[in-house]
Amino acid sequence: MNNRVLACLSVFVCGIMCSCYSSRDTTNAQYDIVFGNDNYIAASEIVKDREIIELDTVKDALIPNISDYQIAKDRIYCLSNSNGGFICVFTLSGKFLFRIDTKGRAAHEWTSLTSMFINEQDNIIALLDGGSRKVLLYDLDGKYIKNVKLGEYDFNEVAYNKGYIYSATNTGSAGFKLTEATRYKVNVYDTNGKLVSRIIDDGLNDGVIALDKLTHFYLKGSTLLYVPTLNNCVYTLDGLNSQNYVEYDCISDEKFIEEKNVSELAKIGSYNFGDGEDTFYSNVYAESDQLVYRRLGYHNAIDVIYDKQNGKTYRTSFDSFGQNRGRLSENFLSPPPFLYYKGRFYARPRLVILSLSEKTLGDNLTDEIRMIRHKIQRGEINNILISYKLSIGK
Repeated sequence: MNNRVLACLSVFVCGIMCSCYSSRDTTNAQYDIVFGNDNYIAASEIVKDREIIELDTVKDALIPNISDYQIAKDRIYCLSNSNGGFICVFTLSGKFLFRIDTKGRAAHEWTSLTSMFINEQDNIIALLDGGSRKVLLYDLDGKYIKNVKLGEYDFNEVAYNKGYIYSATNTGSAGFKLTEATRYKVNVYDTNGKLVSRIIDDGLNDGVIALDKLTHFYLKGSTLLYVPTLNNCVYTLDGLNSQNYVEYDCISDEKFIEEKNVSELAKIGSYNFGDGEDTFYSNVYAESDQLVYRRLGYHNAIDVIYDKQNGKTYRTSFDSFGQNRGRLSENFLSPPPFLYYKGRFYARPRLVILSLSEKTLGDNLTDEIRMIRHKIQRGEINNILISYKLSIGK
Protein backbone atom coordinates (compact mmCIF):
# COMPACT_ATOMS: atom_id res chain seq x y z
CA MET A 1 0.00 0.00 0.00
CA ASN A 2 1.33 3.42 -0.90
CA ASN A 3 1.68 5.58 2.18
CA ARG A 4 0.24 9.05 1.75
CA VAL A 5 -1.80 11.49 3.83
CA LEU A 6 -4.60 14.02 3.66
CA ALA A 7 -4.14 17.51 5.03
CA CYS A 8 -7.76 18.38 5.55
CA LEU A 9 -9.00 21.81 4.53
CA SER A 10 -12.64 21.67 3.45
CA VAL A 11 -15.16 19.13 2.13
CA PHE A 12 -14.36 16.34 -0.26
CA VAL A 13 -16.09 13.25 -1.57
CA CYS A 14 -14.56 10.10 -0.19
CA GLY A 15 -15.06 7.39 -2.78
CA ILE A 16 -18.37 7.41 -4.60
CA MET A 17 -20.83 7.50 -1.70
CA CYS A 18 -18.89 8.74 1.32
CA SER A 19 -19.04 12.49 1.89
CA CYS A 20 -16.16 13.45 4.21
CA TYR A 21 -15.43 16.77 5.89
CA SER A 22 -11.85 17.20 4.61
CA SER A 23 -9.74 17.63 1.45
CA ARG A 24 -6.68 16.11 -0.10
CA ASP A 25 -3.07 17.22 0.09
CA THR A 26 -0.86 14.33 -0.98
CA THR A 27 2.30 14.75 1.05
CA ASN A 28 4.43 12.11 2.74
CA ALA A 29 2.86 10.07 5.51
CA GLN A 30 3.54 6.75 7.13
CA TYR A 31 0.11 5.14 6.97
CA ASP A 32 -2.77 5.29 4.52
CA ILE A 33 -5.71 3.65 6.31
CA VAL A 34 -8.55 2.82 3.94
CA PHE A 35 -11.75 1.47 5.47
CA GLY A 36 -15.17 0.39 4.29
CA ASN A 37 -17.92 -1.93 5.50
CA ASP A 38 -15.96 -5.15 5.12
CA ASN A 39 -13.64 -6.89 7.57
CA TYR A 40 -16.00 -6.40 10.52
CA ILE A 41 -14.97 -8.25 13.64
CA ALA A 42 -16.84 -8.22 16.97
CA ALA A 43 -15.12 -6.64 19.98
CA SER A 44 -15.69 -9.87 21.92
CA GLU A 45 -13.49 -11.70 19.40
CA ILE A 46 -10.46 -9.42 19.68
CA VAL A 47 -10.46 -8.24 23.31
CA LYS A 48 -8.27 -10.71 25.21
CA ASP A 49 -6.81 -11.06 28.71
CA ARG A 50 -9.05 -8.35 30.13
CA GLU A 51 -8.26 -6.98 33.59
CA ILE A 52 -10.52 -4.77 35.70
CA ILE A 53 -8.43 -2.31 37.70
CA GLU A 54 -10.23 -1.39 40.93
CA LEU A 55 -8.84 1.90 42.22
CA ASP A 56 -8.02 2.11 45.93
CA THR A 57 -10.67 3.44 48.31
CA VAL A 58 -8.55 5.31 50.85
CA LYS A 59 -9.75 8.89 51.40
CA ASP A 60 -7.09 10.72 49.34
CA ALA A 61 -7.61 8.31 46.44
CA LEU A 62 -11.30 9.04 45.94
CA ILE A 63 -11.94 10.24 42.39
CA PRO A 64 -15.60 9.78 41.45
CA ASN A 65 -15.13 11.10 37.92
CA ILE A 66 -12.00 10.44 35.86
CA SER A 67 -11.74 13.24 33.30
CA ASP A 68 -8.50 11.94 31.82
CA TYR A 69 -5.87 9.33 32.63
CA GLN A 70 -2.32 8.65 31.40
CA ILE A 71 0.40 6.16 32.32
CA ALA A 72 4.12 6.54 33.02
CA LYS A 73 6.68 4.76 35.24
CA ASP A 74 4.13 1.95 35.78
CA ARG A 75 1.77 4.46 37.38
CA ILE A 76 -1.71 5.57 36.37
CA TYR A 77 -2.22 9.34 36.66
CA CYS A 78 -5.94 10.15 36.90
CA LEU A 79 -7.24 13.69 36.45
CA SER A 80 -10.53 14.92 37.85
CA ASN A 81 -11.93 18.32 36.87
CA SER A 82 -14.17 18.37 39.96
CA ASN A 83 -13.72 21.01 42.69
CA GLY A 84 -11.04 22.93 40.80
CA GLY A 85 -9.23 19.79 39.68
CA PHE A 86 -6.81 17.30 41.23
CA ILE A 87 -4.72 14.25 40.27
CA CYS A 88 -4.66 10.85 41.94
CA VAL A 89 -1.79 8.47 41.16
CA PHE A 90 -2.09 4.67 41.35
CA THR A 91 -0.05 1.59 40.56
CA LEU A 92 -1.06 -0.43 37.52
CA SER A 93 -3.02 -2.68 39.88
CA GLY A 94 -4.93 0.27 41.39
CA LYS A 95 -3.08 0.81 44.68
CA PHE A 96 -3.02 4.47 45.69
CA LEU A 97 0.38 6.20 45.69
CA PHE A 98 -0.12 9.95 46.07
CA ARG A 99 -2.30 12.91 45.21
CA ILE A 100 -1.46 16.26 43.59
CA ASP A 101 -3.97 18.83 44.79
CA THR A 102 -2.53 22.32 45.19
CA LYS A 103 -5.36 24.76 44.57
CA GLY A 104 -4.79 28.45 45.21
CA ARG A 105 -3.09 31.45 43.63
CA ALA A 106 0.56 30.79 44.45
CA ALA A 107 3.09 30.04 41.69
CA HIS A 108 2.74 26.27 42.09
CA GLU A 109 -1.07 26.29 42.48
CA TRP A 110 -4.10 26.37 40.21
CA THR A 111 -7.68 27.59 40.42
CA SER A 112 -9.29 25.45 37.69
CA LEU A 113 -7.37 22.49 36.33
CA THR A 114 -8.50 21.69 32.78
CA SER A 115 -5.79 19.54 31.20
CA MET A 116 -3.02 17.08 32.08
CA PHE A 117 -0.19 15.72 29.93
CA ILE A 118 2.36 13.14 31.05
CA ASN A 119 5.80 12.79 29.40
CA GLU A 120 7.74 9.88 30.85
CA GLN A 121 10.98 10.47 28.93
CA ASP A 122 11.15 14.13 29.97
CA ASN A 123 9.91 13.32 33.51
CA ILE A 124 7.23 16.01 33.19
CA ILE A 125 3.61 16.47 34.16
CA ALA A 126 2.20 19.50 32.30
CA LEU A 127 -0.98 20.92 33.84
CA LEU A 128 -3.13 23.73 32.52
CA ASP A 129 -4.83 26.14 34.89
CA GLY A 130 -7.72 27.33 32.76
CA GLY A 131 -8.51 30.06 35.27
CA SER A 132 -5.15 31.83 34.87
CA ARG A 133 -3.88 30.53 31.49
CA LYS A 134 -0.88 29.19 33.38
CA VAL A 135 0.98 25.96 32.61
CA LEU A 136 2.41 24.25 35.67
CA LEU A 137 5.27 21.78 35.27
CA TYR A 138 5.77 19.05 37.88
CA ASP A 139 7.99 16.00 37.82
CA LEU A 140 6.42 12.55 37.81
CA ASP A 141 6.76 12.27 41.59
CA GLY A 142 4.60 15.37 42.04
CA LYS A 143 7.40 17.87 42.77
CA TYR A 144 6.77 21.38 41.42
CA ILE A 145 9.31 22.64 38.84
CA LYS A 146 8.02 25.93 37.40
CA ASN A 147 5.05 27.67 35.84
CA VAL A 148 4.80 29.28 32.42
CA LYS A 149 2.24 31.90 31.41
CA LEU A 150 1.24 31.51 27.76
CA GLY A 151 0.18 34.16 25.28
CA GLU A 152 -3.03 35.64 23.99
CA TYR A 153 -4.41 32.79 21.88
CA ASP A 154 -7.34 30.67 23.07
CA PHE A 155 -6.50 27.16 24.21
CA ASN A 156 -7.90 24.48 26.50
CA GLU A 157 -5.20 21.80 26.68
CA VAL A 158 -1.40 21.58 26.65
CA ALA A 159 1.41 19.10 26.03
CA TYR A 160 5.15 19.12 26.70
CA ASN A 161 7.84 17.43 24.62
CA LYS A 162 11.57 17.96 24.13
CA GLY A 163 11.65 21.45 25.59
CA TYR A 164 8.53 22.84 23.89
CA ILE A 165 5.06 23.51 25.25
CA TYR A 166 2.19 22.88 22.84
CA SER A 167 -1.30 24.29 23.31
CA ALA A 168 -4.36 23.03 21.41
CA THR A 169 -7.06 25.49 20.43
CA ASN A 170 -10.76 24.81 20.28
CA THR A 171 -13.40 27.19 18.97
CA GLY A 172 -15.67 26.28 21.86
CA SER A 173 -13.51 28.51 24.06
CA ALA A 174 -14.04 31.39 21.59
CA GLY A 175 -17.81 31.28 21.23
CA PHE A 176 -17.60 28.62 18.46
CA LYS A 177 -16.00 31.16 16.12
CA LEU A 178 -13.22 30.30 13.68
CA THR A 179 -11.01 33.35 14.05
CA GLU A 180 -7.36 34.33 13.69
CA ALA A 181 -6.91 33.18 17.27
CA THR A 182 -8.42 29.72 16.66
CA ARG A 183 -7.57 28.96 13.01
CA TYR A 184 -4.32 27.18 13.90
CA LYS A 185 -4.93 23.99 15.85
CA VAL A 186 -1.60 24.05 17.71
CA ASN A 187 0.52 26.88 19.09
CA VAL A 188 4.13 26.16 20.07
CA TYR A 189 5.95 27.94 22.92
CA ASP A 190 9.38 27.75 24.47
CA THR A 191 9.67 27.09 28.20
CA ASN A 192 9.63 30.83 28.91
CA GLY A 193 6.20 31.15 27.32
CA LYS A 194 7.35 32.80 24.09
CA LEU A 195 5.28 31.87 21.04
CA VAL A 196 7.62 30.34 18.46
CA SER A 197 5.27 28.73 15.92
CA ARG A 198 1.61 28.20 14.93
CA ILE A 199 0.88 25.01 13.03
CA ILE A 200 -1.94 22.92 11.47
CA ASP A 201 -4.26 25.40 9.78
CA ASP A 202 -7.01 23.01 8.66
CA GLY A 203 -9.92 25.45 8.57
CA LEU A 204 -12.21 23.15 10.58
CA ASN A 205 -14.51 24.43 13.32
CA ASP A 206 -14.17 21.56 15.77
CA GLY A 207 -15.65 23.31 18.81
CA VAL A 208 -19.14 22.03 18.04
CA ILE A 209 -18.13 18.37 18.37
CA ALA A 210 -18.72 16.65 21.71
CA LEU A 211 -15.57 14.93 22.96
CA ASP A 212 -15.29 11.58 24.71
CA LYS A 213 -11.59 12.22 25.39
CA LEU A 214 -10.21 15.52 26.71
CA THR A 215 -6.86 15.61 24.97
CA HIS A 216 -5.92 15.72 21.28
CA PHE A 217 -2.25 15.06 22.06
CA TYR A 218 -0.90 11.50 22.10
CA LEU A 219 2.67 10.55 22.96
CA LYS A 220 4.04 7.49 21.19
CA GLY A 221 7.46 6.85 22.66
CA SER A 222 9.28 10.14 22.14
CA THR A 223 7.04 11.18 19.22
CA LEU A 224 4.26 13.63 19.95
CA LEU A 225 1.10 13.21 17.86
CA TYR A 226 -1.84 15.55 17.40
CA VAL A 227 -5.18 13.84 16.71
CA PRO A 228 -7.68 16.48 15.54
CA THR A 229 -11.46 16.33 15.58
CA LEU A 230 -13.27 16.37 12.18
CA ASN A 231 -9.93 16.09 10.36
CA ASN A 232 -9.16 12.64 8.93
CA CYS A 233 -5.42 13.09 9.50
CA VAL A 234 -3.08 12.50 12.41
CA TYR A 235 0.05 14.68 12.67
CA THR A 236 3.48 14.39 14.25
CA LEU A 237 4.71 17.48 16.10
CA ASP A 238 8.45 18.11 16.18
CA GLY A 239 9.50 21.43 17.61
CA LEU A 240 8.27 24.19 15.29
CA ASN A 241 6.87 21.88 12.62
CA SER A 242 4.13 19.35 11.97
CA GLN A 243 4.05 16.52 9.46
CA ASN A 244 1.25 14.29 8.21
CA TYR A 245 1.48 10.87 9.80
CA VAL A 246 -1.78 9.04 9.05
CA GLU A 247 -4.51 9.45 6.43
CA TYR A 248 -7.94 7.86 6.86
CA ASP A 249 -9.78 7.23 3.61
CA CYS A 250 -13.43 6.15 3.78
CA ILE A 251 -14.73 4.06 0.88
CA SER A 252 -18.06 3.01 2.41
CA ASP A 253 -21.43 4.78 2.55
CA GLU A 254 -20.85 6.59 5.86
CA LYS A 255 -22.27 10.12 5.80
CA PHE A 256 -19.89 12.62 7.39
CA ILE A 257 -21.02 15.85 8.96
CA GLU A 258 -20.78 18.66 6.40
CA GLU A 259 -19.29 22.10 6.77
CA LYS A 260 -22.70 23.79 6.49
CA ASN A 261 -24.02 21.67 9.38
CA VAL A 262 -21.02 22.60 11.52
CA SER A 263 -21.59 26.28 10.71
CA GLU A 264 -25.24 26.04 11.74
CA LEU A 265 -24.33 24.41 15.05
CA ALA A 266 -21.69 27.09 15.65
CA LYS A 267 -24.27 29.85 15.12
CA ILE A 268 -26.55 28.51 17.84
CA GLY A 269 -23.74 27.32 20.13
CA SER A 270 -24.84 23.69 20.08
CA TYR A 271 -22.95 20.39 19.98
CA ASN A 272 -22.96 17.44 17.61
CA PHE A 273 -22.92 14.07 19.37
CA GLY A 274 -22.71 11.94 16.25
CA ASP A 275 -26.29 10.92 16.85
CA GLY A 276 -28.12 9.96 13.67
CA GLU A 277 -26.78 9.57 10.16
CA ASP A 278 -23.77 11.88 10.35
CA THR A 279 -20.43 10.83 11.77
CA PHE A 280 -17.02 12.49 12.14
CA TYR A 281 -13.38 11.71 12.87
CA SER A 282 -12.81 11.90 16.61
CA ASN A 283 -9.71 12.44 18.73
CA VAL A 284 -9.98 8.99 20.36
CA TYR A 285 -6.81 7.27 19.16
CA ALA A 286 -4.35 4.65 20.39
CA GLU A 287 -1.36 3.00 18.76
CA SER A 288 0.82 0.00 19.50
CA ASP A 289 3.72 -1.49 17.56
CA GLN A 290 1.20 -3.59 15.60
CA LEU A 291 -2.11 -1.69 15.60
CA VAL A 292 -3.44 1.81 14.92
CA TYR A 293 -6.88 2.52 16.39
CA ARG A 294 -9.23 5.49 15.89
CA ARG A 295 -12.88 6.14 16.68
CA LEU A 296 -15.38 7.90 14.46
CA GLY A 297 -18.50 9.44 15.94
CA TYR A 298 -19.70 9.62 19.54
CA HIS A 299 -23.09 8.07 20.40
CA ASN A 300 -23.24 5.80 17.34
CA ALA A 301 -19.53 5.18 17.02
CA ILE A 302 -17.43 3.45 14.38
CA ASP A 303 -14.15 1.86 15.48
CA VAL A 304 -11.39 1.41 12.90
CA ILE A 305 -8.29 -0.71 13.53
CA TYR A 306 -5.35 -0.93 11.14
CA ASP A 307 -2.91 -3.86 11.34
CA LYS A 308 0.58 -2.64 10.43
CA GLN A 309 1.86 -6.17 9.87
CA ASN A 310 -0.64 -7.36 7.26
CA GLY A 311 -1.78 -3.94 5.96
CA LYS A 312 -5.44 -4.77 6.58
CA THR A 313 -8.10 -2.54 8.13
CA TYR A 314 -10.86 -3.86 10.39
CA ARG A 315 -14.04 -2.41 11.86
CA THR A 316 -15.37 -3.26 15.28
CA SER A 317 -17.79 -1.93 17.90
CA PHE A 318 -16.32 -1.06 21.27
CA ASP A 319 -18.77 0.23 23.85
CA SER A 320 -20.44 3.60 23.18
CA PHE A 321 -23.31 5.70 24.54
CA GLY A 322 -25.49 4.56 21.65
CA GLN A 323 -25.11 0.90 22.55
CA ASN A 324 -26.32 1.50 26.12
CA ARG A 325 -29.65 3.10 25.29
CA GLY A 326 -32.42 1.33 27.16
CA ARG A 327 -30.25 -1.55 28.33
CA LEU A 328 -26.73 -2.59 29.18
CA SER A 329 -24.50 -3.13 26.15
CA GLU A 330 -22.88 -6.51 25.63
CA ASN A 331 -19.68 -4.51 25.07
CA PHE A 332 -19.86 -2.68 28.41
CA LEU A 333 -16.54 -4.16 29.56
CA SER A 334 -14.93 -3.45 26.18
CA PRO A 335 -14.71 0.36 26.09
CA PRO A 336 -12.64 2.10 23.39
CA PRO A 337 -8.91 2.25 24.22
CA PHE A 338 -7.51 5.67 25.11
CA LEU A 339 -3.87 4.65 25.36
CA TYR A 340 -1.36 1.81 25.01
CA TYR A 341 1.30 0.94 27.55
CA LYS A 342 3.69 -2.03 27.71
CA GLY A 343 1.64 -4.50 25.69
CA ARG A 344 -1.81 -3.51 26.90
CA PHE A 345 -4.54 -1.05 25.93
CA TYR A 346 -6.28 0.94 28.67
CA ALA A 347 -9.92 2.02 28.64
CA ARG A 348 -12.49 3.76 30.83
CA PRO A 349 -15.95 2.16 31.22
CA ARG A 350 -19.15 4.23 31.47
CA LEU A 351 -20.00 3.48 35.08
CA VAL A 352 -22.99 5.81 35.09
CA ILE A 353 -25.03 3.15 33.27
CA LEU A 354 -24.71 0.86 36.32
CA SER A 355 -26.85 3.25 38.37
CA LEU A 356 -29.92 2.06 36.47
CA SER A 357 -32.15 -0.70 37.83
CA GLU A 358 -31.32 -4.34 37.11
CA LYS A 359 -34.52 -4.61 35.10
CA THR A 360 -33.46 -1.71 32.88
CA LEU A 361 -29.94 -3.06 32.46
CA GLY A 362 -31.34 -6.21 30.89
CA ASP A 363 -29.88 -9.58 29.94
CA ASN A 364 -26.28 -8.37 29.59
CA LEU A 365 -25.96 -7.82 33.34
CA THR A 366 -23.51 -10.66 33.88
CA ASP A 367 -22.35 -11.95 37.26
CA GLU A 368 -19.06 -10.07 36.78
CA ILE A 369 -20.80 -6.75 36.09
CA ARG A 370 -23.33 -7.37 38.87
CA MET A 371 -20.43 -7.81 41.32
CA ILE A 372 -18.86 -4.52 40.17
CA ARG A 373 -22.21 -2.79 40.53
CA HIS A 374 -22.72 -4.06 44.07
CA LYS A 375 -19.18 -3.06 45.10
CA ILE A 376 -19.78 0.47 43.83
CA GLN A 377 -23.09 0.69 45.70
CA ARG A 378 -21.42 -0.50 48.91
CA GLY A 379 -18.51 1.94 48.52
CA GLU A 380 -15.98 -0.87 48.07
CA ILE A 381 -14.82 0.49 44.69
CA ASN A 382 -13.62 4.02 44.17
CA ASN A 383 -13.57 3.84 40.37
CA ILE A 384 -12.35 1.39 37.75
CA LEU A 385 -10.30 1.27 34.58
CA ILE A 386 -10.00 -1.66 32.21
CA SER A 387 -6.92 -2.99 30.45
CA TYR A 388 -6.80 -5.62 27.72
CA LYS A 389 -4.86 -6.95 24.78
CA LEU A 390 -6.14 -6.77 21.22
CA SER A 391 -5.60 -9.86 19.13
CA ILE A 392 -6.54 -9.79 15.44
CA GLY A 393 -6.09 -12.64 13.02
CA LYS A 394 -4.52 -14.97 15.54
